[in-house]
Amino acid sequence: MGYAIAQAFHALGARVSLITGPTEIKPPTVSKMVSITTADEMQNAVMAEIKDIDIFISVAAIADYTSAMPADSKIKKTGKDLILTLTQTKDTLAAVTKLKRRPFCVGFAAETDNLVENAKKKIMEKNLDLIVANQIEKDGFPCNSDKNIVLVLDRNGQSIRFEKDSKMNLARQIADLIGERVKIPLYPRSQK
Repeated sequence: MGYAIAQAFHALGARVSLITGPTEIKPPTVSKMVSITTADEMQNAVMAEIKDIDIFISVAAIADYTSAMPADSKIKKTGKDLILTLTQTKDTLAAVTKLKRRPFCVGFAAETDNLVENAKKKIMEKNLDLIVANQIEKDGFPCNSDKNIVLVLDRNGQSIRFEKDSKMNLARQIADLIGERVKIPLYPRSQK
């Protein structure tokens, strides 16, 4: 979905900086692409770019947790149980929304249950302008699919449901919706 969003904005004439982790998906054509592999690298890359950004869209976190003691090599079986301690990663989206000069901020919420309640909670806790929420089904949909169903909510509780469609078509609709909400000229409206 992140690549589709980046591609949709780029197609509309926006200068897009895409910060991305490793994936098998072919990256879209954008103005600038930064490759990262860790949550710390994600935060550093975002903070390096953010001063020139008018719209920040956080489609996915790398991970909410990371190993407290990463191993340098394979951990061998010892015949005993292993206890893994995890620590929270930095919250890049929250860091951006706390900036003095903050861009228009859009978050995403992939939920396995309580979609609307969790999305409403996240939009308020993280001080977002919009949130795009989607339900992760038991079969894994929409992960590893080119289709999605999304619900877009704003801070006032208004919502728009986009029915099942390709991620690219949904990204275009989301880009148009964001364009209507942003007070800066995003792209020529004649291209809509």
